[in-house]
Amino acid sequence: MVDICVIMSVYNEPLEYVEQSINSILSQTKKAFQFLIICDNPMRSELLEFLSDYEMVDSRITISVNDTNIGLAASLNRAINLVEARYYVRMDADDVSFQHRLEVQFAYMEANKDCAIISSCHSLLNDSQLLYQEEIPYQLSPEGLRKILLWGCPILHSSIMVRGEVYRELGGYRSLPVAEDYDFYLRALTAGYNIEKISDVLLTYRINPNSMTHSNIYKTICLTHYIRRMYRERLRKGQDSHSEEKLLAFANRHQLDNPVYIQKRNQIWENFKAFQSQKKYISLLFLLMGTPWLSRYVLEGIFYKYTLNKFRKVKPHV
Repeated sequence: MVDICVIMSVYNEPLEYVEQSINSILSQTKKAFQFLIICDNPMRSELLEFLSDYEMVDSRITISVNDTNIGLAASLNRAINLVEARYYVRMDADDVSFQHRLEVQFAYMEANKDCAIISSCHSLLNDSQLLYQEEIPYQLSPEGLRKILLWGCPILHSSIMVRGEVYRELGGYRSLPVAEDYDFYLRALTAGYNIEKISDVLLTYRINPNSMTHSNIYKTICLTHYIRRMYRERLRKGQDSHSEEKLLAFANRHQLDNPVYIQKRNQIWENFKAFQSQKKYISLLFLLMGTPWLSRYVLEGIFYKYTLNKFRKVKPHV
C-alpha cells in the first residue's frame, strides 16, 4: 500500500492544460507518491501518445486506458480499485496544484486522525489569466460543514485528499451525470466521517464554461435537489432508495433528456442573470414567481451564503 496516490481522469481537456496539471503534481515538494492517470478517451491518439511520454520519463506515473468512455465517476472508481493507498488526492486535468499542496495536506491528515476528507481554498483561472483568489481564505470545521452542505457545496473536488478507508467503505462515487462529488460528501457525512476545509490556498481552478455545471444549469440544479433528497432520506431511514431506475424516473419527470425543454430552462437562467446584473428587480420578481425550480434554487442559495458566513473562520489552521 502506498501512502499517497494522486488520481486524475483525462477526457477532452486541451493537451496544454493537461501538461500544466501533470507538471504541477510532479513538481511537488513532497516527492513520494504514485500518480495514476486514467485516459477516458481511448480514441484520442494524440492524448495517448502524450501520456505515454510522461509514463516513460517518471516512474511515479502510471497510465491506464479505459476500453470505452465511461465517465468521471466510473473512471475515479477504477483508479481507486487499481491502487490501494492510505490517502487519495483528487486532481482535475485542467487545474494546477501549488507546489506544497501534498506536503500540507498530508501533514494535516497525519496530525488530525479524525479528519476523513480535507479540502483547501483556491484561486481561479480563466485560460492563462489569474482572475482572483477566494476573496478571504477561510477554514471550515466538521460541525460547520455539516450545516453548510445541507444547502450547497463549498468544497472544490480537485482540492481534496481522502483517507483510503472512506472510499472503500462508501464504494467510491455513485454514477450521476453531475455533482457525484457532492453526493460523495453527503454520504460520507451520513457514515459519520468528518470533513474539513483549511485556509491554505493550494490549487488554481480553471473555469470551464463548457462544463456540465456551467453549460446546463437546469440539469445541475435538478440533480442537486435529487442528491439532497437522498441525503435527507438517509437521515430519516438510515439508507436511501437511490437506484438507476429511480434516477431515470426522476430524470424523465423533470425532462432532463429533452433538449428543447432543457434549452428553454437554461434560457430562463440566462434571463435571471441578466435581470440581476441590470438591476431589473420587478422583472426578476415576476420571473421567480413563475419559476418554482429557480425560486427554490435562489432561496437555497440565500441559506447557503448565510450558513457559510456563520461558520467560516477567517484564520489559518495551526
